[in-house]
Amino acid sequence: MEVAPDAAVSLRWKWAWRGHAEGAYRLDVLTLAEGEPPELVHQVALEGPGPFHLSLPAGFGEVHLVAYLDRNDNRPSPGEPVAVRGVQVGQSPLSGLALTLSTSTDLGPLAPGAPPPKTAGPPPEEEGGSLEGSSQAAAGR
Repeated sequence: MEVAPDAAVSLRWKWAWRGHAEGAYRLDVLTLAEGEPPELVHQVALEGPGPFHLSLPAGFGEVHLVAYLDRNDNRPSPGEPVAVRGVQVGQSPLSGLALTLSTSTDLGPLAPGAPPPKTAGPPPEEEGGSLEGSSQAAAGR
């Protein structure tokens, strides 16, 4: 997703996975609308655990970040390490986020092939992977 710098909001975080690292690290940015399957609006290949930066259009609204270790090249699958969190992309940068992959995270309505949700909303939380942070000015990387 190409975003002009003057129209972008920065999301910065540090993420971790302490397990076996066979596969490709990926981040999916999804939207979820009532009665529709999740829509993949952006995907990023991640180099490995550590700091990461992503720019999204300012005012984009609610997105769901799904970070995972893709061991079979088919998006997140049961048993693969994953973390998921809904984030409201407004006009201010988000930084200071921490993300930890877990093999026990439930993707709920964001799972590939899941039936469309009856109501829009965030995926289940606190089932493993997590993303925490605050809305504040982002420091340069």
